[in-house]
Amino acid sequence: MIDLSYLLYTSLQIPILNTSLLGLLRVYHEAFENYLITDLKFNRPIQFGGQELNLEGLLEEWAEFKYYGLTMALIYLPCMCAKPENIPDMEALDMKDLSDSEDSKFSNFMNVEYTLPRLTNFANFHLPV
Repeated sequence: MIDLSYLLYTSLQIPILNTSLLGLLRVYHEAFENYLITDLKFNRPIQFGGQELNLEGLLEEWAEFKYYGLTMALIYLPCMCAKPENIPDMEALDMKDLSDSEDSKFSNFMNVEYTLPRLTNFANFHLPV
């Protein structure tokens, strides 16, 4: 579930993330179930660890683990969205390049136009209050 939440939080456009997340989880469950039955020849009800794999169980796991994927998205999103010309040569870095000064090679690292709205959206709609 952590990998699914990480994928959704890093890949979906903001309006889709905010309005269609439950529907996407339903589609995911249906596709996963169809794969298990059609391709892997599982029988219904599909069991794992003594529990039935159903939509209700998926939503319970989502509620339990979604913040792990969100945390990973918060950590990696600035790196994933960096403009190529702003990515420093990691092999040529020294300690002053890691400082908070404006001379740091990381001072222009984050693609603010893309990353800031996503981080703001996470804070407003997806983090616990």
